[in-house]
Amino acid sequence: MEKSVFGRFGEALAVMRTKTGLRLIGMYFAAVGIMFMPLRSPLLWAAFVLQIFIIFVMSAVFAGFCGSCLKIVRGGEPCAADLFEAFKDTETLKRVIGGCAFMTLMIMLWSYIPCMVAIYVSAIITNIVADAAGAREPFFTAEAVIFVVLAVAAIVVMMIKTIEYAFTPYILISRPEVRATQAVKESKRLTKGHRGKIFAAAFLPIVCWYLICFVCWYLIYIACWYLISFVVIGVPLLRLLAAVLCSVIALAFLPVIQVFYQLVTAGIYNDVYQASLSGQDNI
Repeated sequence: MEKSVFGRFGEALAVMRTKTGLRLIGMYFAAVGIMFMPLRSPLLWAAFVLQIFIIFVMSAVFAGFCGSCLKIVRGGEPCAADLFEAFKDTETLKRVIGGCAFMTLMIMLWSYIPCMVAIYVSAIITNIVADAAGAREPFFTAEAVIFVVLAVAAIVVMMIKTIEYAFTPYILISRPEVRATQAVKESKRLTKGHRGKIFAAAFLPIVCWYLICFVCWYLIYIACWYLISFVVIGVPLLRLLAAVLCSVIALAFLPVIQVFYQLVTAGIYNDVYQASLSGQDNI
């Protein structure tokens, strides 16, 4: 039986309160930490190639993390070895990395690239018209408005495509029979009719994260103002101290939000996939 998104929220919160949730947060840190491995090569091209390699490796490790979340939803227990599930053989590694790369490419093709082309073309047209009219300022204002509209459109399209392809890592890691490019198409098919749930799973935790950051900023700032009465501290230093403390708290909560989102998305994917097996797609 398919559960509501709030039912999945409750299950994810229940997991986050246990040792399994702490283990998942640790695994998330391990997966994301690969991206920030130090690159101290004297050869810039070598550092660039190494960075690209790390991005590919991280995509495979992150797919393994998604597999761990799916395992929890299905009643299993995660382990650190799950992060390297895609590395069990060469074919699996190529399929997972290829699928993640294809997913990223499709998102860019639908959002960033058309937006950049449109902005470039509009800038050229605006300059030509401004030179012909002999008045540049009104046309530059129009160009700025076009830029903002296109940027917002690109963000909206990117969000839509990201939601459409949200199931791709789960498909790649749990269904070896699905090819890399087919996984993106399968995700688009399975998310149809369920994209509102995925959006809620991503949007509501982020709203909570911003509220936590705002409350922490307010409380820390008030507390720092009281420090002025006891310690000689200037206003610039006060602002810096409040910003540092708030940033630390925000970064500490961000992995929790990400793990929570992946758990909810894994639950939605499991419901939809089980429904598709029984011939009840998009119920």
